[in-house]
Amino acid sequence: MEDRVRRHAKLTISMYEKGLRLARRGNAVQVSEKFYKAVEEGIKALAIAKDTEETRRALKRRGWSTKLLGRAAARLGPVVRHAWLSGYYLHVEGFHEARLDVTDVETLLEDIEPLIQEFPNLLDQGP
Repeated sequence: MEDRVRRHAKLTISMYEKGLRLARRGNAVQVSEKFYKAVEEGIKALAIAKDTEETRRALKRRGWSTKLLGRAAARLGPVVRHAWLSGYYLHVEGFHEARLDVTDVETLLEDIEPLIQEFPNLLDQGP
């Protein structure tokens, strides 16, 4: 597996696990940001692995934009698209605006977990 894919996949799992730990402490703002970051890194990993047009554009412009992440999520299918929509909502409403509580975040996590569940298997595939 390409090193960039592995790096983003590991960050996906790491951010998700940090979010779960913070949720137990009731910190909805930080939980929102960790889960958003898990989704963002997951989209990058899958898009790079599939060599999408969005990946090529991100490499050309030397970084990902929200627009590219959203387009990549749509291209990668409904599971990824739903995770992106919920993750982005967490980023805006949960982190920036601090309008969500842990119960709200946990509800949105239902849309994110199917994406996260792809990564242990992806990492087990080896180099």
